[in-house]
Amino acid sequence: MYDSKAIYSLIKKMTLDEKLLLVHGQYEDPYRANQAGFLYGCPRLGIPPIFIADGESGINISWETTALPSKVALAATFDISMAQAYGQVIGQEAKESGMHVVLTPRVNIVRDYVAPVGKSNGGNYQTYGEDPLLNGLMGASEIRGIQQNKNAIANLKQMFGSSTGTAQGAGNCIIDEQTIHEIYLRAFEIAFKEHVGSCMTNYNQVNGIWTYKYRDLTQTLCRDRWGFKGFIVDDWYCLYEPEAIHGGVTLEMPGEDAYNQGSRYSWYGEKLKSSILNATSPVTEEDLDAAVYMLLKTLNDFDMLSDHRIPGPISEKTK
Repeated sequence: MYDSKAIYSLIKKMTLDEKLLLVHGQYEDPYRANQAGFLYGCPRLGIPPIFIADGESGINISWETTALPSKVALAATFDISMAQAYGQVIGQEAKESGMHVVLTPRVNIVRDYVAPVGKSNGGNYQTYGEDPLLNGLMGASEIRGIQQNKNAIANLKQMFGSSTGTAQGAGNCIIDEQTIHEIYLRAFEIAFKEHVGSCMTNYNQVNGIWTYKYRDLTQTLCRDRWGFKGFIVDDWYCLYEPEAIHGGVTLEMPGEDAYNQGSRYSWYGEKLKSSILNATSPVTEEDLDAAVYMLLKTLNDFDMLSDHRIPGPISEKTK
């Protein structure tokens, strides 16, 4: 375990390029785990690679894991303890298969009736339904199960206002303030207060603002009011400028760079580096340091900086 001073000391030892490798994803992980995302880490300083898996109905990787019922089926039980047990299975199998972060629960409010089909990525099946209170309570309980014994870091998603779960929803959602807080953010508020380790922005705009730039949410509500202390990641390919790091988004996924090939293509790669070195840009190296700190602090809180997990099949001994 590191304390805050030790984490800051680690960051001071990093080159600018090493810091960039901790804020965007890489393709082609060395284990061919086929997980949702992969961070290279910083081998020189002993920071391990980090593996991120989809987890809506169980851990989605190259090897066999338990196929769980859909979230809407779980919600139909109205059983909070069942949601925690559901999360415990996900968290345990994440650890056993070498994953650190699981991209669940999804507490979006179901609104788009075409979301189960076509190019919509099946948004509706990933969440619990239309009731903000039920979504929040089930999501919070699932988080409790996933993060039990620090098995894995849950990822609360996707903030907010669109239920499609894909770039098909990259429109502008016009929502009045009362509806935002009573319907669309109520479930997130409940779930954030369960001390979730990470959260995810969405593809859409809300009232003309991209969700990754919605500082009223990413800072004022999440961190200042609801006590969120983890890291923020964009949904895959829904971050469109390096300045997003100035607004508080910690991590770009999946990134565009191949394994161990640096940071040439990603928004948080050379483009972010250029912004940092540009005196007229609002982005500074302090923004990058803050993002790296938030990631490392969260990993440290879950004992993952010293837990070098290696992806692979769940052994027969642990089944």
